[in-house]
Amino acid sequence: MDRNIVNKDTFVELMKTCSKENRLDFMQMLLSNLSVIAIRDVQNIAARLKKKKKFSTKDTAEKLQLDEEGWWECSASEAIMNWAATVSEFELVGYIKAVLEEFRESELQMVRSTLTFEARLSILHPEKAVSRPRRVPAEVGWWSAYPKEAIIAMDCEIVSAIIGQKNNGKPRCVQKAAKVSIASYEREIIYKRTIYHEPKRIYLTPIAKKLTGFSTQDFVTGTPVNVVQDEIRELFKGKLVVMIGCGSDFNALQMNKGNYDVFDLHEYFRKESAPIGLRSLVMHYFHVDIQKGIHDPDVDSMYTMRLFTEVYMKEKLQNPTEKNLRGSSRLFNEIPTVK
Repeated sequence: MDRNIVNKDTFVELMKTCSKENRLDFMQMLLSNLSVIAIRDVQNIAARLKKKKKFSTKDTAEKLQLDEEGWWECSASEAIMNWAATVSEFELVGYIKAVLEEFRESELQMVRSTLTFEARLSILHPEKAVSRPRRVPAEVGWWSAYPKEAIIAMDCEIVSAIIGQKNNGKPRCVQKAAKVSIASYEREIIYKRTIYHEPKRIYLTPIAKKLTGFSTQDFVTGTPVNVVQDEIRELFKGKLVVMIGCGSDFNALQMNKGNYDVFDLHEYFRKESAPIGLRSLVMHYFHVDIQKGIHDPDVDSMYTMRLFTEVYMKEKLQNPTEKNLRGSSRLFNEIPTVK
């Protein structure tokens, strides 16, 4: 193919011959030129195609031959990105639809996940919601959409709050946030709060006391949860929030994680059976047992950021076909579980 010729047909043909990883990488680059409204149009297209398509489980596509510098360093990608930045969004959405028709069902699901992130990013950063030239160079990854000062890590320690009584007489409890810490990109604590709870509403088992070091009186002088929620919402504006096992923390804070751009390290660090815990990851990569005694949200948030910057980011950049994808097809079965 003459890589100097830029038109819809030639690049649709390219999608038929390149590998799955390059197709997804290519789509990520294209989406960076769309506004949030156009991205939502593409979301609907991808959803319809996923329902319609019945692909074979066997991948019969011929893989594109990489040159010495890698496919995304070749002039074809530069040409298509320059073209994408000059055409109307209507034309670009039509082109993306044609490309998506060459995707397999599993790939369409991954594209839909990517679209969700791109839509949130456009809402948080309106200046990125206009078409303009944007090529992702080899030395940066998907996180480059955020400056370093806009990347933070959060950890939350949880306590059992009594809401009633079971039929057997034992307390009925729900998990509530007890302490929250947020670390900066430089691993400095920029926010920390202890949340107010009535002493009589806190249920601490001996194991909970050992792990957290909490007593029922620790929360009497804490900050009301609604104040903490407002402070965190303000702090999260325009930020990439790195966490690990974020679902339980957001539930305990009574906040909706879908309202923010959150990256959970469990999307990347997984075994075949389950995601890998923070303690096991830190022990494996840094040879430090951070949860041998009392769990500290300051320490956990700082090490969450360290895992993101010193392990995750470096591993992503060493694999150019994955640098624009948040998760990974790789499993980390070699990492031992620390209990």
